[in-house]
Amino acid sequence: MTEEKENSGTERSWRNIRQEVTSRAMSKRGRRRQQWSWFKAVVLVALVGFSSWGIYALLHAWESDRGSLASAVNSAPVREIVVS
Repeated sequence: MTEEKENSGTERSWRNIRQEVTSRAMSKRGRRRQQWSWFKAVVLVALVGFSSWGIYALLHAWESDRGSLASAVNSAPVREIVVS
């Protein structure tokens, strides 16, 4: 009866049994999933970095050298394409 009173406050489960063995190593499939998630994160960071650099380069060119951009816009269209 005293045992019932002591354990009534907490739920009893097999998960509460103390284990002296270390947890099992990660499976091959688990490692593959983890590597894939790291790969996706690195690709995402690289994409954001390259996009940011491209936007910066475009804005810098627009602000620093407007003359070359204006001359390219005001030039005559191509009349003939010659391939040799």
